[in-house]
Amino acid sequence: MLRLSPKPMRPSHRLDVYLVPTDPDAAPRRSAQAYLQQLEARGILTNDGGPGPHAGRWMPEGFARLRLDLPDAPTLYANRQGGFRVRCPDRGDVVTADFARALSEWRSGGPRQFACSACGQDHPLEAADGRPAFAIGSLALVAADAGATSPTPEALAEVQQALGPVRMVLSRG
Repeated sequence: MLRLSPKPMRPSHRLDVYLVPTDPDAAPRRSAQAYLQQLEARGILTNDGGPGPHAGRWMPEGFARLRLDLPDAPTLYANRQGGFRVRCPDRGDVVTADFARALSEWRSGGPRQFACSACGQDHPLEAADGRPAFAIGSLALVAADAGATSPTPEALAEVQQALGPVRMVLSRG
């Protein structure tokens, strides 16, 4: 008798949505934590970060968990599938190699900027136009295993009220 094992899940079966303040040095931890407490009180979340009975009001089709990611220092939030393209924020030319080199230097203690070969200027890493989108930040609100690619418009407005302007990063894991 031939036995078939269950079909392995590809690494891209799960979607995580990261909402990262656009100012990479902003760390509104208290307001982010207070926002999560408000969501719990409204039935969006359970006390362990799982979906509450009204989770769909925050994220269409819900989510498995909503949490704060609080790294010790600003970090790069990006799609973990690899492969991205970076464009100069001034001219739009592809400068992926410049960005990748500067990112490595920053992670080794260098400045958080890149020398752009397209326009000849130095740009903050967070100013680069990445595809797929990425962000550098001191925290992120993470909707893990999200049922949609974005929170509802109302939820996004609430997040921006609590965290300030945000960049949305989609990550398959």
